[in-house]
Amino acid sequence: MNALCAPVRSTSRATCCRWLRILPWEKSSIARTLETQVSHLLSHTHAEVRRLGELLKKAALEPAYNVNHDSQRELVEKIREVNAELGERAARELLKDVRVAPTLVKYADPNAYEMETRRELRQAAAEFMKGAAIAKAELVELLEDDPIEIELAATLLTNIATTRTVRFARL
Repeated sequence: MNALCAPVRSTSRATCCRWLRILPWEKSSIARTLETQVSHLLSHTHAEVRRLGELLKKAALEPAYNVNHDSQRELVEKIREVNAELGERAARELLKDVRVAPTLVKYADPNAYEMETRRELRQAAAEFMKGAAIAKAELVELLEDDPIEIELAATLLTNIATTRTVRFARL
């Protein structure tokens, strides 16, 4: 069983494995994107997300799960009974490991720059918010357009602070 799909509940496992199987792995741009996404997952602040990155990297490096392996193995055995040489050739062709993910993924590691930037932004947000009162806000609030500087500050704070902090930055 594919390492990424194994911890997923059985109802979702088929969907997970199908998703992995249909991705166009052969394209180098997709390979680079996958490497980048795995790197982002490995750099995440939440352990669960980092674990998903580890599982995705591991799954990308392992041979693909062959749902027909048992029936192909039986066929190879029947062919061997008739002709040993042809059976060996069939085994080489039908039972070989297939790696569908690009080897580029093996280079995906946590992104030190991303983790350090997140730490620095968290520190800047704490200094910026020091002593600020937190206003009560609705769960969803429609806001008018703000100057680009305010939009930029709110966007940066969104990833490292609470929504109340972002609301404060926009006021």
